[in-house]
Amino acid sequence: MTKKNIINSIMPIIEGMEVAARTVESTFGPNGGLVLYENRDKTVDSNPFYLTRDGATVLDQLELNSPCNIGIKIIKQMVKDLKEDVGDGSTTLTLLTYNLLREVNKYIVAGYDPILISKELKRLSYEICNNLERMSYPLKTYSDLFIMAMGACKSKELAEIVCIAIEYKGQNGIILIEETKSTYIEMEKLEGYTLDRGYIHEMFITDKYQSECYLEHPYVFITNYTLSSQAAIPQIISKVEKKDHLLIISPEIERVALFECAKKIEQGYKICAIKNPSFAQKNATHRLLNESEDIAIYTGATSIMRETGRTLGKITLADFGQADKIVIRKNNTLIINGYGDPQAIQQRMKSLQYQSKFDKNDFDREMADKRFLRLNNNIIFIKVGGYTDHEVIQKKRLINDAIASCQAALKNGIVPGAGLSYIYASKNIDGFLKTPINRIMQYLFHTIIKKMDNGSSDTLWSTIRKDASDRYSHMYTSYDILTSIIEGKATNFTVIDPTLVCKRIVEMAFGCVEEIIKSQYIILEGA
Repeated sequence: MTKKNIINSIMPIIEGMEVAARTVESTFGPNGGLVLYENRDKTVDSNPFYLTRDGATVLDQLELNSPCNIGIKIIKQMVKDLKEDVGDGSTTLTLLTYNLLREVNKYIVAGYDPILISKELKRLSYEICNNLERMSYPLKTYSDLFIMAMGACKSKELAEIVCIAIEYKGQNGIILIEETKSTYIEMEKLEGYTLDRGYIHEMFITDKYQSECYLEHPYVFITNYTLSSQAAIPQIISKVEKKDHLLIISPEIERVALFECAKKIEQGYKICAIKNPSFAQKNATHRLLNESEDIAIYTGATSIMRETGRTLGKITLADFGQADKIVIRKNNTLIINGYGDPQAIQQRMKSLQYQSKFDKNDFDREMADKRFLRLNNNIIFIKVGGYTDHEVIQKKRLINDAIASCQAALKNGIVPGAGLSYIYASKNIDGFLKTPINRIMQYLFHTIIKKMDNGSSDTLWSTIRKDASDRYSHMYTSYDILTSIIEGKATNFTVIDPTLVCKRIVEMAFGCVEEIIKSQYIILEGA
């Protein structure tokens, strides 16, 4: 049995978070510095060291051989969740969480009840997020979109590409990023089908950073059988060659079948499995409403269904559909250029259009409209090239962050950037935690501005403090002053942040500290 270390304190968490915060602080803001780190995987690239200003990349490299490593692990998990949710803000989240936990711990040491502090944090988190929401205004102009992209990717060239891609994709389109062997970046517009189902296990991931599975010219197999036996997966895979990629869509894949998938992946097969969106009722009149049949029509597959009497042992290669490319993420799947009959696809789209207009049931009309849009999606491919593998990886990460920021801004609006929104949102809060929280928000602001110009921070801060009685009286004045400072310095600096990202950072940081301060013991793996 492994020996355990039991620690009656949360100090290792605070000390670990301090290491993370001090390391990523140097990258904070659009004018943040670079961090040098060692290349751990020389099989991909022989370079001994890399440079980055991406906070998430820096955190990936951090690891301590001490109990303090638990603090770094907590931050890493939070950043991972944040990136999956809104895609940006890892450094701000790290700094806010550490500083908030450090300040709150002072009250616990002074004798305050952790449960009381936890309730106060929950109340203040809700109030600050509401203030951010009231402060928000819609992103309307291309200029604002460009500023948002520029602040995230710190490159005029990349920002222009991101803005063009977002315009091309339209309201229901999707943007994908992939590597290319060229030294430049190109863009391609394709058509595809999207469904709200992702891979059922992380072993299918082929791109670890983006947590995606890429299948090139894959076969598609669709069934309403539960894959529960050891023979089910081999029966399906035996119909394609080892070099072929395969997507399996089934209502349920049990552990035995998943184990067979794992064995096939170890043998070199490129496969992925997802759950099908829905299978129709046995009533024949509902069959046309089946979203899985939409996929079958789009890819040219034949669904293997119990109702038809066909079994997995009788399938042939002709039952498999195909597509140019399939990208499977955690929560959705994109099928690009399916090989289905164009006339059959058009007929299905006409049927869905008719249903969305004339069906008597509101829910069925809404679903038909969604299914029509899924069959008629724009998919924009941004193909990223560079002189080294590391350059390509860094460009992909910057573009990915910029797209996430812009989409969040388009969805939920924008607030003044550079930490201003946090200052205004917490300006008039009340309670015994008001002073430390205001101090933390001011620290975030000063940390960003001082990297741009030592005098700018004092100039803008004096304006913000002129009227402490009105929460928003100088918000736009400050915004204008900040803009003029930035334009005067001709720097690539964003003065806007996505409201959704700011709210999520506050919710996650306050929520994490709420839980940590209620912990009395830490149990770690011992030597």
